Amino acid sequence: MTEETKMDNKSKVLIVVFFTLVVVLSVWKFYVYVIKKDFIVTNYISCDPVYESCFVADCEEGDDECDTEPYKKIEKNAKNIPFCDKNNVENCAELNCEEGENDCVITNCSEDVLEDGEKCVGYQQHGASDSIEVQEEAEAE
Repeated sequence: MTEETKMDNKSKVLIVVFFTLVVVLSVWKFYVYVIKKDFIVTNYISCDPVYESCFVADCEEGDDECDTEPYKKIEKNAKNIPFCDKNNVENCAELNCEEGENDCVITNCSEDVLEDGEKCVGYQQHGASDSIEVQEEAEAE
């Protein structure tokens, strides 16, 4: 065997090993993400600013397309999210954390978790005693 033939065989082996590794990793990721659904989903859920600190979009004045609905953030493992028909979304239950569920976190607004374009409204703005008074007034109505 010549030196050129040995190099050619090494290149072929290296290419086969590389493509085998790519196929194995692709199949493994397909299994984890599509079959097991083992990944974290981040979404927004409703929030009542009377009782809790909520995120809200920090809109520019006159921005008609900006959504000012208060929300909380939820991070939940996709395998724990029930199937919902995307053509019939209004009949789907809002995401929540079940008791004892791992990999599920609901985040209320605070200064340390704010992202660009967000601000806090509600409970945190008033202080605990003011919020309790507002809460009691809302319940009385």
